[in-house]
Amino acid sequence: MKPVIGVVAAVMLTVAVPAYAAQPVTRFKDWAASSYRQNGHRICYSFTQAILGRKRRGGCNTAVLVVTHAPPRQDRVVVSPCHPYAPHQAALTMTAGTRHFAFHPSGKYAYAAAGPATVAAFRREMKATLPAPQGRPKELFSLRGFSAAYDAMRSACIG
Repeated sequence: MKPVIGVVAAVMLTVAVPAYAAQPVTRFKDWAASSYRQNGHRICYSFTQAILGRKRRGGCNTAVLVVTHAPPRQDRVVVSPCHPYAPHQAALTMTAGTRHFAFHPSGKYAYAAAGPATVAAFRREMKATLPAPQGRPKELFSLRGFSAAYDAMRSACIG
């Protein structure tokens, strides 16, 4: 899980200060893709910010949805919400279209139990929702541009 936390931290810095992205951030509608090197390995990721969270929270940073490719692990899906999840929070359910996916919260993040299946659904749908921590409104993520950002991310790591 440690590399994923590093990726999420890199994404948060990229979102907050785009000049700090290790490689240029390429935008694809509502998604973006980028990469950086860590211990000689290329870490690639695609990400988007929550739609409603951006408008609702004022001074709070927005939730971010990230998909990573960090060999040997592929298709890791993680959400970094605006507020941390409660200790011992039960699994959450992300909905993309008519499909439902378990996410396991752990402190400041929630991880998809089935990354590849979640990614496959993201490719076919237009939005995904996930309950926010501490009874806050659901996080709504646009999936417009996900496939292009995902393909660019994979190409940067494989190609």
